[in-house]
Amino acid sequence: MREHLLEKLDRVVLIADDGKNYLATKYPAFKDKLEVSRLGTTDYSVKDVPAPHGKINLVSCSTVYYVKRVHLIVEALASIKDITIEWTHYGEGEELEKIKAMCASKLPPNVTYSFRGFVDNSSLMKEYADKPYHLFLNVSESEGIPVSIMEALSFGIPCIATDVGGTREIVRDKYNGILLEKDFKTEVLAEWIRYFAELSAAEYQGYREHSRQSWQDNYDADKNYKAFVAILK
Repeated sequence: MREHLLEKLDRVVLIADDGKNYLATKYPAFKDKLEVSRLGTTDYSVKDVPAPHGKINLVSCSTVYYVKRVHLIVEALASIKDITIEWTHYGEGEELEKIKAMCASKLPPNVTYSFRGFVDNSSLMKEYADKPYHLFLNVSESEGIPVSIMEALSFGIPCIATDVGGTREIVRDKYNGILLEKDFKTEVLAEWIRYFAELSAAEYQGYREHSRQSWQDNYDADKNYKAFVAILK
């Protein structure tokens, strides 16, 4: 069925290299019909956020289902007992109460946490603009091309994320964040959180500048959607 569709279509526009490469490998006869037009997010501007200096503010945003593996964030934070950490999670789901109970039983006193549940997108973007978040976390087992990471980068927030799906197209390892192996050990995530908490002001600002720049270069909705319209002409 898919081969038949590819044969009949003049052009196939995908939102990530990951999808394009999959189809080109599986159906090489049609690779010249494939092209990428990236998604994007709106620019809500960016403000200066100083380096952690003894307290790191973490943020994550996802549904709370097993595939998102929010429990792994809890396990990583449970092993950090000498850094002041504030963690905020946006999103709801069937495992939310389980995760809250896990936090209550496992997290040490130096880690505070807040589960905001569902927050509409415009309110979420205002939160990102107003709050000094230092680091965005995404530890999903699988992804397509995560818009949540694009949004974080647009505010200059570096990201730690698992190398699944198209995530590596957004997060460049040790440039605008850190890519973890899909089946990472939680102590590795803890080590990287500690790494960001202890960065010098100049090193941390470098990550923020790279985060914002990578968004401007690749995921600015205004630029990308105009380019998509041009493809259709």
